[in-house]
Amino acid sequence: MTWRTARSLDVGLDEINRAAPRRSKISDGSIGDTAHSSRVSDHNPNPAGVVRARDFTHDPANGFDCNKFAAAVGDLLGKHPALGSGAYVIWNRRIKSTDRLSEGWRPYTGSNPHDKHAHVSVATAASGYDNTQPWGVMGAPEPEDDMASPEVKQQLNEIQQTAAKTLEELRAFRRGKTASDKKVKALLRKAIESGWDDATKAQAREILAAIQAQEDEPE
Repeated sequence: MTWRTARSLDVGLDEINRAAPRRSKISDGSIGDTAHSSRVSDHNPNPAGVVRARDFTHDPANGFDCNKFAAAVGDLLGKHPALGSGAYVIWNRRIKSTDRLSEGWRPYTGSNPHDKHAHVSVATAASGYDNTQPWGVMGAPEPEDDMASPEVKQQLNEIQQTAAKTLEELRAFRRGKTASDKKVKALLRKAIESGWDDATKAQAREILAAIQAQEDEPE
């Protein structure tokens, strides 16, 4: 049977992975195994071929804490289109569902205690489970810290040193060029003031103008 995961769960998964890119996925899952297929489970495809459940691995050391995540999803039940009737979250032997929202968190006595991953089932209606509105339960993604590695810092330092050296060499070249141009201009002015013919004086003035134009260029 062809199947797919509910689009709302794809949105949630993307938000989680962006917020915690290094998290473990060892207990992640969507479609159920053989044991799931032998019983009623949201991990099994519904008549439309859609799996309405996902598990997310608890890995607080790498940015994904199921205690915080489950609490955030629990607060969102009944408020987000994907978490309408039929939706629930299970974590660490407790369950909270939209259809029994007034009861809050209740004990969960299933065979799997869900203490290594949080389980989320989305709404039974297609308008809910395929809703692509952001979940917003993970906050802003954590900044990448690859740039903090010693190797990258060393590379950046070398680039900065090379850039500084190149800039100083360019400035030194400009200073030397300016000094040289001043000598040439002085000689040209002295020659123009002497008895050169008009054609030669005109050429000298063109050279002076060209030198001045170069000096006026921004460094």
